[in-house]
Amino acid sequence: MFDIAIPNKNEEEFVKVAKELGLETIIFLYNLNDFERISKESKIKELAIKENISIKIGTICNNFKELNRALQKRCLIFCNSNIPNSSSELRNMLRKGVYGIFEMEISQSRLGKDHTHYPRSGLNQVLVKIMKQNNINYFESFSSILNVKGTDRINLLRRMRFNEKICKKYKVEVNLASFARKPNELRYFTVRSL
Repeated sequence: MFDIAIPNKNEEEFVKVAKELGLETIIFLYNLNDFERISKESKIKELAIKENISIKIGTICNNFKELNRALQKRCLIFCNSNIPNSSSELRNMLRKGVYGIFEMEISQSRLGKDHTHYPRSGLNQVLVKIMKQNNINYFESFSSILNVKGTDRINLLRRMRFNEKICKKYKVEVNLASFARKPNELRYFTVRSL
């Protein structure tokens, strides 16, 4: 089993918690500048050998320019709700070679208020068809559920459920990962299929 984390110079703490949870692999995501710096260092490789755990690193791209740089590095590339300002830029990024997207349902400022008849969840059939054609995974972030309170959590879960349904309709793989920003947010998930 694996989980995905977004560390802030606390990789050792994440690995310690991952070992306690029994995870076999942990994927660390960084912004592109940190990714370039960390991929040159041997600290992550030494930590993986020392703790006997598989550690992979990837990057989060926020725009098309970063995506082109990341594609040259041949790494795992993820996109989240912080990108981009237009849906056409997102479509172009998905066509280019992203591994997965996550937290699409989070950005209230980008999505606006939910419609009366359906939630504005960040995904639509056009994006999901592109995801299917390019084998892009949709990831649900447990950390976002954990850090949202009250009625916002209800709205978030409704948006996630809508995204699951549309991904299931077009046969796009849906995964659950923690996307932990703190070590205590890591979780051990069993594989589920839709």
